[in-house]
Amino acid sequence: MNCSIILAEDEIAGKRWQKFLQRKGHLVMLYENGMALCKDIYEGLKYDIAFVDLSLPKVDGDVIAHLSKELNPKVPVVTMSGYGYAPKCSNMHLTKPITPEILEKIVNEFQSSLSEERQKQP
Repeated sequence: MNCSIILAEDEIAGKRWQKFLQRKGHLVMLYENGMALCKDIYEGLKYDIAFVDLSLPKVDGDVIAHLSKELNPKVPVVTMSGYGYAPKCSNMHLTKPITPEILEKIVNEFQSSLSEERQKQP
């Protein structure tokens, strides 16, 4: 099963991660601007997992993580930063540097719980 993934990352690595995950069959929506992502989440964007850099232009990742959890409490949020701080609402935090393979491993871990959740839905 393929996932719909939000990737909120304004550094060049975001494009590389996006291409890597797309080659694995996932739909990856890359956001380099926190304001645009907040708007889309608020308007009902559907996604299975969110990877959110804590340092984004316009609106930082901490706000995005909280908004995502408030509107989509069952969707996993993985925060990322160059330091160890993680918002309480995130399911997991990654400290940079991060390889595409690490992201893929995390997607695979969350996929099994996502599959179970979808099977429970009528």
